[in-house]
Amino acid sequence: MVRFISGMPIFRRLVMVFAVAVIVPIIVIILLGNFYLQSIGVRSQAVQTSFNAQNVATKEQINLQRMNALLQARFAQVVGQGSPTLGGDFALGASGELTNAEITALEIEFDQTITSYRQSYELANSANMSVIRNILISDTADHGHQVISDQQNALNAVADTDWVSYRKLQDKVLQELDTNVEFAPDYADFFQANLAFLHLRIHWQEVVDAATQMGTSVTQVGPSLINPLLLYTTGALLFTLLVIVASGFLVNLTIVNPLKLLVSLTRRISQGETYARADIRGTDEIYQVATSINNMLDIIVRLMQETQSRHEDLQAHIEKLIHEVGGVGEGDLRTQAVVELNELAPLASSFNSMTEQLSNLVVNVKMLARGVQSATLQVFGYIEQLADNIEVQNKQMN
Repeated sequence: MVRFISGMPIFRRLVMVFAVAVIVPIIVIILLGNFYLQSIGVRSQAVQTSFNAQNVATKEQINLQRMNALLQARFAQVVGQGSPTLGGDFALGASGELTNAEITALEIEFDQTITSYRQSYELANSANMSVIRNILISDTADHGHQVISDQQNALNAVADTDWVSYRKLQDKVLQELDTNVEFAPDYADFFQANLAFLHLRIHWQEVVDAATQMGTSVTQVGPSLINPLLLYTTGALLFTLLVIVASGFLVNLTIVNPLKLLVSLTRRISQGETYARADIRGTDEIYQVATSINNMLDIIVRLMQETQSRHEDLQAHIEKLIHEVGGVGEGDLRTQAVVELNELAPLASSFNSMTEQLSNLVVNVKMLARGVQSATLQVFGYIEQLADNIEVQNKQMN
């Protein structure tokens, strides 16, 4: 991975790093926003479900009360007349039929409702209540055990005991009111029906209270919403920091560190370490610069070696030339330097030409000196002869 990134051009690499550093936070923000919207949507659905449960429970509570009120009204109508049931009173009979029909309809509706309510809104087992169940587990102090247990116990009591008893007694009272009215036994059954209704109403009130409590729980902002949001936000921040740190690490590893190596290399070269080289891998611009510097250093070292070798050769030739021309200092102008094919060849040729010219000059000087000597001797003879003539003339004059 690092080798692949090191092979990319620096500009493309920086663009990629900056793009990642910008795109990742944007993606994180989008994901957080999506998660928050989903959480709000799930919470809204849970609120709607709890409201539906409350509405159904409240509606059936009203229907139960109406059912019992109709039973009481029917009992009062028949018994209060002090006459046999439907004793010739067509209005009372019609009213009784309507009351019986309405009670029957309410019974059928409650039967259907209690079954569907347990399937749709029972906290302990209903799949439809899984979100609300999780909210109660997360947001309540007892993890929802109390409200779930109370609702389940109340529904079991209503469906398995209370409603069965009340409906049986209610149907029995209605049947007695429709046949022969006997106050004592009818009232006893009516009293038992009211007593059964009291238990039914208490337990169904617990169902309503459970629906109200779960509605209150889902409408509050609790740990079930805050904790996942904090968790995902923290994870997003850590992931963003990790991406930024990783991007910085890659930039430092593939750009900053190679540049530091080049700086260190130049310092070592400035201190005379001509054999130092930059060990940088990759194919980017820094690698190309490092390769150029290494090649330049190789060329410089080779030139230095060649220069040193040529200097030694030149020094040896100079010493040889000095040794060869040493006789000139002693007056031997016959000394000739050996002319070789090197930098000193012109000097040796010039030296040989100079010694040759000096030798010729010395010869000429010697010949001239001899001529001067001969002329001097001749002049000296003339002077002696003149002196003799003068002496003879003096003698003759004397």
